[in-house]
Amino acid sequence: MRLPVSLAALLMIASSASADDRLIVHLFQYGSANTPDKKSAFLDFQDLMAEKLPRLASELQDAGGVSTVSGLKLLPVPSTDGDGLATTSERIPSLEDRRIYWRDTGALALLTGRVTQEQGQPFAIRSTVFWGELGGLAGRESIDLELPFTSTTYDTTNDSHSVAVLYSLAIEIGEDCSSRGDAFFLLNQAQLRADAVMADAPALGEELRLLVDTAAADLESRCAGE
Repeated sequence: MRLPVSLAALLMIASSASADDRLIVHLFQYGSANTPDKKSAFLDFQDLMAEKLPRLASELQDAGGVSTVSGLKLLPVPSTDGDGLATTSERIPSLEDRRIYWRDTGALALLTGRVTQEQGQPFAIRSTVFWGELGGLAGRESIDLELPFTSTTYDTTNDSHSVAVLYSLAIEIGEDCSSRGDAFFLLNQAQLRADAVMADAPALGEELRLLVDTAAADLESRCAGE
């Protein structure tokens, strides 16, 4: 099937990044966004992530850390019919499809998920972050996250999605031991944010902190003699 020009162009731009500069997070249509309120919540989430990733890059640079992350951004993946975003069933229906898409587009991570709402509670976003080969150290290719819609969520990068992005960047950069200083800096930033997540969501925060600590220990051990 020929891809529409708009989609082909977007994917060509994404795939022009080599595996050494994965900086783009690809966003797919989330499920359960089937009411006006839930559709609005998902659009708010899309806007939030589109703002959050450049803000995170700015914070990293302001802290005197990695300068090569200035291209960090969100890429909403359009549907092949040009109507809204692509669904997982349309673009990446299987695990193997996700692996191929991640590898071929040069994405840092893929974001899929759904909009949820518990009785009497505000909307929340439940995301699956797919890391592809960057998940080898963690022993899994993805992690499930939850992001409640609060003013804090919008105003800071102290959230689970930011931790996952920082972890992915650190694993990517840390593959080259000559860049271990940058990788350690990213992991330190991830640790700080995982601790912030822990205050509101202890189980998720602990899971994220364990991932980050494991990555730091691996990096120290692997690069000790270089």
